Amino acid sequence: MSVESFAGGGGGGIVRPSLRGIMTANGDSAKKIWITEFGAPTSGTPDSVSEARQLEIYQAAMADKQTKSWLGPLIFYRLNDYAPYGATTDRESYFGAVRSDGTVKPSGAYVKSVLCP
Repeated sequence: MSVESFAGGGGGGIVRPSLRGIMTANGDSAKKIWITEFGAPTSGTPDSVSEARQLEIYQAAMADKQTKSWLGPLIFYRLNDYAPYGATTDRESYFGAVRSDGTVKPSGAYVKSVLCP
């Protein structure tokens, strides 16, 4: 089952409550929901988000991870961008928390501060 939370790049809650409701209604409440390929592109297409918005999305996800016991691992889609900003219109190149030149985006600094205090 796929859970899309970034319709139009707008971000939001990382899991629709209906998915959890379906699991609970069917006796699967003990199972964790894994969030895989998590992230938001910061360039490449009109629905990309700013680095500030990417940070907000990551902060919300990490907060949800801390407060919702039914959430399993949060697996980020990509650590590094594959191209400098503006080099391509391929949004897949810009999901990183680290820019292609090796500098860290605000989202990357935040995740590091949470995981490695």
